[in-house]
Amino acid sequence: MGTSERRAREFQEREEKIIQKAIELFLKHEVHAVSTDMIVQAMEISRGTLYNHFKTKDEIYARILIQSYEQGIEKLSSIDDQLPLLEQLREMANCYFQSYLATPRLHTIIDQCERYIVESNLDVQVVKKLEFLRNRRMEITKATIQRTIDQELFVDIPVEYANYAGWAMLYGAF
Repeated sequence: MGTSERRAREFQEREEKIIQKAIELFLKHEVHAVSTDMIVQAMEISRGTLYNHFKTKDEIYARILIQSYEQGIEKLSSIDDQLPLLEQLREMANCYFQSYLATPRLHTIIDQCERYIVESNLDVQVVKKLEFLRNRRMEITKATIQRTIDQELFVDIPVEYANYAGWAMLYGAF
């Protein structure tokens, strides 16, 4: 492994440690109460090192959201599409419930990151990635719901309404 590969790996590792430390601080305090100075102190790094990785706290929020969305999409995509549709819906609900139940405080942080993020403070590519992942997650759930409606296993309503109802039940449960 060459020097540049090692440096790139170390950069990525440090970035992940910053994210993990930020999450720890967010768990301890409210998301909006954690400053970049608190992250710098907890990581024992310079402010310049933090800004080398993340220009703003919004970039940290975005990274947390991106990781969460990617993990969710991976879980949803792993549902066997050969299962009966109602079983697919059940599996989909289980993915969400198990994720929330395994780390309820983390999901509170994710919700807060969604609320506090100012996308205008982000690079256009990061905003596009967030939008893509949000839309992809919705596409997966809506496609399964649409198939259940098409096969008359679900009430014939616009797929968006059924999807919103599912999200409302999920968020209402937590």
